[in-house]
Amino acid sequence: MKLRETNAVLAASHLGITFAVLLAGSFYLGWKVDERLGTTPVFVLLGCALGFGGGVYFLYREVYGRRPEGEESEGRGPRGPGAGGGR
Repeated sequence: MKLRETNAVLAASHLGITFAVLLAGSFYLGWKVDERLGTTPVFVLLGCALGFGGGVYFLYREVYGRRPEGEESEGRGPRGPGAGGGR
């Protein structure tokens, strides 16, 4: 396996492992809260929903990156500089 292929595999596995840890961790915390309060599925479901939402948000930020401040004010959209407008 070439070095570039190895880096791509490691980057993809990083995303999957982080998503799984977020989901499993929020499930576990919800389970423990339910156990302590005696409310059976309420906090498990809430924890799963929050973990899934947090995982999707994390994946989105990692895949599409963070925009530098001020980029939106320069008229750069999702298609790059100068897309969709003539100045």
